[in-house]
Amino acid sequence: MKLLAIFLGLGLTLTASLRSPQDSASSDVSEILRQMYEDDQAVRAEDWSVFTPEQFAELHRADGERRSEVLAIVADDALRTGDDHYYAAMILQHGGRPEDYLLSHVLATVAGFEGHKTAKWLAAASLDRYLQSVERPQIFGTQYLQAGGETTQDPIDAQLLPDSVRRRYGVPSAAESAQQLESMR
Repeated sequence: MKLLAIFLGLGLTLTASLRSPQDSASSDVSEILRQMYEDDQAVRAEDWSVFTPEQFAELHRADGERRSEVLAIVADDALRTGDDHYYAAMILQHGGRPEDYLLSHVLATVAGFEGHKTAKWLAAASLDRYLQSVERPQIFGTQYLQAGGETTQDPIDAQLLPDSVRRRYGVPSAAESAQQLESMR
């Protein structure tokens, strides 16, 4: 039994020593991205209607820090997994510039190629957000805005995509989207 424990110990040591520093760094980056994603989502689960101006300022500051970290990770070419790409895309989706939304779209698309289940929806949402930021109509109808006290998706080009494409992105059909909008009014 003691001999088996020694062999198992040697095997674990050998396995650990065969791991490259890059594997460890990738694992660290994945963990950092996961934690940033969880922090990003936690604040979005809160009731913003009771936020003070100071809390909104803190939200924007924290979003900016996460975005800067993600941009540095992307610049270092350190994204490896579908989850890495998805987490980075979601954080950038909460950016403030067209470039944030466009990069979010590209990273979400990669995550979708990697098999991440909700990345296709994020690719659609980030593209809609990008289009709106450059003053073009959204095409999937994922973005709801308050205008004049009313909820709207405008501007939207609801006729561009057939429902079959919308479904492949995990987005409701045009009719379902219109019903959702009506229920928000």
